[in-house]
Amino acid sequence: MRPENLLAIPLLAAVLCAQGPDRPPERPVDPYTGGEAQRMAAAGVIRYAPFPLGQYHDTDDVDALVPPGTFLWLETEHFRIGSSLPAYGRTPDRDQQKKLRAELEALQGALPNVDPSDLTLDRWLRLHLFARRCEAVYADFRDRLGLQDDDFPQRQSEVRRGTAFLGVGPYLGKPDKYVVLLGGRAEHFQAYTQRFLGSRWEWPQRADLGVRSGLFFGTSVDLGGQLGDDTALHAHVVYNVVHNLIDGFRHFLHETPVWFKTGLAQSYLRRIDPRYPNYDRPPRGEPDMRNQWQWERIVPKLVASVAVTPMAEMASWKDYGPFSFEDYVVAWSRVEFLLTRGDRAFARFVYEFKDPLTLGHSTPSWSAVLAQQQTALRDAYGYTSWEQLDAEWRAWVVAQDSGSVGSARPETTRRRRR
Repeated sequence: MRPENLLAIPLLAAVLCAQGPDRPPERPVDPYTGGEAQRMAAAGVIRYAPFPLGQYHDTDDVDALVPPGTFLWLETEHFRIGSSLPAYGRTPDRDQQKKLRAELEALQGALPNVDPSDLTLDRWLRLHLFARRCEAVYADFRDRLGLQDDDFPQRQSEVRRGTAFLGVGPYLGKPDKYVVLLGGRAEHFQAYTQRFLGSRWEWPQRADLGVRSGLFFGTSVDLGGQLGDDTALHAHVVYNVVHNLIDGFRHFLHETPVWFKTGLAQSYLRRIDPRYPNYDRPPRGEPDMRNQWQWERIVPKLVASVAVTPMAEMASWKDYGPFSFEDYVVAWSRVEFLLTRGDRAFARFVYEFKDPLTLGHSTPSWSAVLAQQQTALRDAYGYTSWEQLDAEWRAWVVAQDSGSVGSARPETTRRRRR
């Protein structure tokens, strides 16, 4: 030890004693904003930890479960995000290089000290990127609905009798923000789920944090074979966030059929990179996952072979138990077809699809949910039967060029779910 460092030891001990045993360790400072209000606002950062996550727990509670500095925390307009993701080295994938460079150039407009030519991502930069990615999906989904945040009642007292129920809360009808937890190791994610969601989850999950809270999605890069890849993780997060946005719209008061949610989520995912399809875990067993990703080429073959689950049957599914790989492909294609009808029809369908029915006073019967879905299909798209939708979808598939099947728009539970 160098002699001058000997004097530092008693001084350091004195500082630690002065902090006291109950004082939390200093949180790392975001090097891109320095915690300065103007730079935070430019980057879309509302605040850093500490902040609440659910009605009965906050970031301090999570940090107490893991070593200091494990999670970096950041809150945006609509999300609260925790990340223990590691730094990310420069990728050899040229498509990913191009994608990251474009994202960093956009981020540089808010944070001048971001260097788009350096495609290595430190932990804070990854957190900023995922914050912007989540907000971009939220904005696109809300814009498709033709709504703004102030269209939603901020509190119960603002809900008026005789008006359509949009939920309670500014976050698409939920009272609190959407929570996203990105684990660099499964044990970080599992520490959260064990303590606050009741079990040590072994796979990525979505959950409702409660009627007065937001919806949660958590994952870890070692819970999936490809999630160590930044683009794969981006696609994975967006896929699951889209599910939560649909469930949160007009409040989350009952389950809805899953075909539309997964089809829309796959649509958003494929605009990021179609090479990374996601699959939901069924109540029992493993999902039918395959690495095939050129779904545009698969759909016409399925239609030609008549190896397609009828829409009337798929529309009744409450969970992912019946889904085969082919069903994921077909659900995506059917939703892509509906998206060609434009945002006005999309908004009406989702609005009626998510009507709360009993306003939370009781759980509606599944037959009532399915009847509501049928009404939404008729009112939004003019189809009086699922067979009519199937016939037009099949004709649309056949009419497409062999190269692509796409939508009309370019990119822009309390339960356990994946």
